[in-house]
Amino acid sequence: NYGLSEARGEVIIFIDSDIIVGSDFIEEHLSYHKKYDRVIVRAPVIRTQNRDNPIGERMKLTDLSSAFYTIVHIIHL
Repeated sequence: NYGLSEARGEVIIFIDSDIIVGSDFIEEHLSYHKKYDRVIVRAPVIRTQNRDNPIGERMKLTDLSSAFYTIVHIIHL
């Protein structure tokens, strides 16, 4: 990844084009890095099928089947 090889600094945040972030996203993310020595930060999965209210329906990570991840990896190969 060219962006990663050119990055400078202690923390790198990856954001996909389908991510909705709040106004305090970077501040909140960095607070975990300051609080813990080694950490990977992730956010909750939110259903986006409802285009009128994309952040309205939260879903647990366990609600997703492993088939979803398999399909995603096959598509991106």
